[in-house]
Amino acid sequence: MKVEEVKVMRNEMPLSPAFGGILGNIGKIGKGIDIIRKGIGTVKVGKAAVEAINSARSVEASKRVRAVNPEDLLPQQGLVTGEVEGAPPVDAGKQGKHQEGHKNNEQSTEDKSTWIDGENGVEETQEAWEKGRWVRNREGTVKEYDSGRVVGSDGVTTEIKVHIDGKGNIHGYPKIPLDEDK
Repeated sequence: MKVEEVKVMRNEMPLSPAFGGILGNIGKIGKGIDIIRKGIGTVKVGKAAVEAINSARSVEASKRVRAVNPEDLLPQQGLVTGEVEGAPPVDAGKQGKHQEGHKNNEQSTEDKSTWIDGENGVEETQEAWEKGRWVRNREGTVKEYDSGRVVGSDGVTTEIKVHIDGKGNIHGYPKIPLDEDK
């Protein structure tokens, strides 16, 4: 983007009670009087100021995302990604709850489904998000996907459930049926 001229805009609104409040009573003021004046015209700015604006670095707030291998133990927090192009980043802390040996995995396998031993499920989670279908009554927040291969530590589960948070980060886990699901 190149800046050639800077236009300074100013909006004024009468606040006087004599004008009937914020906008006043236009009918009582008379014709030809603008209650709201917009803009004060174009202000010429020196070449140095325009060059400074044009050469300013564009700073973009970005999430720090770390690529991980499938067998990596995930960090306790932060964002990670696999090889799935276009998929949202995975919240390592939430994903870690489903990785055996991870510090965030404090529950037993009876309470929390986990990925196959030695796997972190990051790529599977991203793939499930990209290819999955919305869960009924959870559209916009939860997807399910049958990967067609065993992903769960129970040795049979092929389905993956993925949640997305308000920040656009995802986490997933094998949809292992727990005792209350049977």
